[in-house]
Amino acid sequence: MDAETPDQLAAAFAQDEDAGFALFRDLFFAALERRRLAECRDLLAALCRRDAARLRQECRYHQAILHVEQGALDPAERLLRDLLAEQPPPAPPLQARALLELGYVLDELSQWDEAERLYHAALARYQQNGDPLGQAKARNNLGVLARFRVEQRDVPPERRSDHLRTALAHHQAALALAQAAGDPWEAAKSFHGQGMAHSLLHDPAAAEAAFQEHIARCQALDNSGDQAISLYDLAAHVYLPQGRRQAAHAALAQAIPRLQQAGDDLSLAEALTHLGNLHAAQDNPAQAQAAYAQAVGRAESLRARVTTPTARAGTRALLDAVYTAPLTHHLQQGDAAAAFNAGERARARTLSELLSSPDIRPRSAVAPGLLAQRAALRARLEQAYAADPPPAEPAELAAAALADLERRIELADPALAGLTALAPLTVDQVQARLPAHAALLSYVGDADDRLWGVVVTRHDVQAQPIPTPSIQWLRAYLADHIDGSRRGILTPAPGVPYLEPPRQLFPPLYRTLLAPFEPWLAGAQTVYLVPHGPLHYLPIGALTPDLAAPPPLLAAGRRLVYAPSATVLLDYCHTRPPSSRRGILAVAPQDDQLRLTQGAARRLAEQGQTRHGRSAALLGQAATRRALLDQAGGYAALCFLGHGLFDPTYPMASRLQLADGPLLAGDILAGLRLDADLVALAACETGRSQVLRGDEILGLTRALLYAGAPSLLVTLWRVHEAPTRLLVERFFATLDPAAPDPAAALAAAQGRLRALTVAEARAAMTAWDELSPAAVETQIAQLWQMTRRDRPLQDDAPLFAHPFFWSPYILVGDRPPGG
Repeated sequence: MDAETPDQLAAAFAQDEDAGFALFRDLFFAALERRRLAECRDLLAALCRRDAARLRQECRYHQAILHVEQGALDPAERLLRDLLAEQPPPAPPLQARALLELGYVLDELSQWDEAERLYHAALARYQQNGDPLGQAKARNNLGVLARFRVEQRDVPPERRSDHLRTALAHHQAALALAQAAGDPWEAAKSFHGQGMAHSLLHDPAAAEAAFQEHIARCQALDNSGDQAISLYDLAAHVYLPQGRRQAAHAALAQAIPRLQQAGDDLSLAEALTHLGNLHAAQDNPAQAQAAYAQAVGRAESLRARVTTPTARAGTRALLDAVYTAPLTHHLQQGDAAAAFNAGERARARTLSELLSSPDIRPRSAVAPGLLAQRAALRARLEQAYAADPPPAEPAELAAAALADLERRIELADPALAGLTALAPLTVDQVQARLPAHAALLSYVGDADDRLWGVVVTRHDVQAQPIPTPSIQWLRAYLADHIDGSRRGILTPAPGVPYLEPPRQLFPPLYRTLLAPFEPWLAGAQTVYLVPHGPLHYLPIGALTPDLAAPPPLLAAGRRLVYAPSATVLLDYCHTRPPSSRRGILAVAPQDDQLRLTQGAARRLAEQGQTRHGRSAALLGQAATRRALLDQAGGYAALCFLGHGLFDPTYPMASRLQLADGPLLAGDILAGLRLDADLVALAACETGRSQVLRGDEILGLTRALLYAGAPSLLVTLWRVHEAPTRLLVERFFATLDPAAPDPAAALAAAQGRLRALTVAEARAAMTAWDELSPAAVETQIAQLWQMTRRDRPLQDDAPLFAHPFFWSPYILVGDRPPGG
């Protein structure tokens, strides 16, 4: 910035506030487009010294923009959310700009639905304000988002073309609007968007023409940073697929130095990844790996700038190709050990970093005003949930408002600034820490949307491809069985009392997902499963080649444990010291829809008192949120029996229903501290999570691991009350107080439930005080008809053989056997 510029700006402000601000905007964005960030900071300092309320708001908005340019997304998000929440609200022009910028931030953090909503809200404001340039920016952003969701396979295959044509329409509209506004910068951006959409529509000629037009316009504007982006996208999406490797190399050779000079780490990471792909295509593995290593280094630098857990987890999708490219390269090269290391580096990193920071206490230093707003919103939401019938729209609006406020609280929470980067475990470290007679099967996805399995034992590492199905197809297929049109096979369909046997589900998936790894798993007493993507929703260990036979991984004497990553399992769960407490706290709130939970909790507490010398039950109206949070830390095990609900829209609002209202996953993360060996959640969907890119899981599992539980018994779908009680009672009865082994106890309980005959179930249920003999017979008949329809009841036939009854229970995390 010229020495006289600050004086000119100060004079402009002194003469006329509007003229001064207009000059500031021109200078700020000219510097920003050319990545002269120090100049931007100096200009901001001049703006922020102004006293006018409007200019103080503009100061915060422009600070957010600068944070975005530097990759610091969480402070940018905090500034923008706080600005939009101000009363009175910002003036309409600033409100439109803030909505657009917040949409961009959330777009970068993979919160695509909310980003799209904000983009449309900004577009509507710009239309009301008669601002064609603002409309052009919103249209360009909507086009980029539509195309990016296709790239990230967030769109079903049959809708890809429609999404891409929508993206083209947005960019073409943006071009017309920008030209009408006389803004060559925004007009130029539309051509890059068109190039990307055409390339994904497999129209390389149109894509090349659009990229070249963008490059020429950027050159005329002296915009070398954006020019470099089109150069590397031209190389990756046109030249390389056409085999024009020399042209691709020349384009990347121009782009990379410009991005280095601009300090644009995200674009540089992408360009270096494309360079690695080019070297890999030319069969230069060493050069490919060197480029990938540089790209990952830039990505790690970006991650380190984002300190809040939600933001750090969200950036993983933005960097997906950067982490997936070296993994794919190692798999194709047959280097299983390097592939495992690359996969672990890309998996559940934020969760492992959160678990390695046990001293962080969320909300411990948040402004009381925000917490008071949260309490008021919680009360509104609970009133909406308690209404009969619940009003869908008010509950939805209150849930959205609460989620927004929770995010503002997280961004304002100084405790979360302590989240530091953590190096994931390498394959050598995993092998050294694996227990004897154990194998770890880690699923990963490559750049072609194909699953692989990597098996690690103490002395071997092997990788095998799973040629079909694709990850995207499997995600839709499993979702259809659990929540969609295929219900009635694995889970009940609404209004349909029958379940068909999953003959076309479990045996084929066993042959696909487990059979290729039998040679390495056969001799393992303990099998650790690390799912990937949609496999988080599937009880992989329950898969079997024959529905009439026990699943191989749950055979007698075997232990089966799931984990978000090898690092979470071995660096957190296995290193947690044994609980200094004794006994079980069993919690069963009052619930008119559940008849058996309080009796089960009472029995668990009585058995625990006998076996451990100390146990208790929180029953009925005594089972409140405060009582659970206050008392759970005093026991070695916690068992909740009641209603659970997974919230797919706001996963940290997934909840357990207590007597006085819902206990959210976010409440557990902030307020529960355990000294426990085990938590069992005998309720619906307690093991379901939203799975972000990089296998970051959001939900009750994440919250309870952070609360201090190294081992969780949870469920993957809605479960039936009677078999759940039978399984939980058997599970806790099997646990040895002197050497508790939840994995062995769960396998035994599942095997017992699966084989339990009608006569044996009748005998067990007759002992329950809540059921009369007639009620027992009614329950038995209903359970029988769920899978046998109108066949006559047979006392010697298994009642719960269908996987719906016994397979959704999984154990996440454990301690080493005998540890």
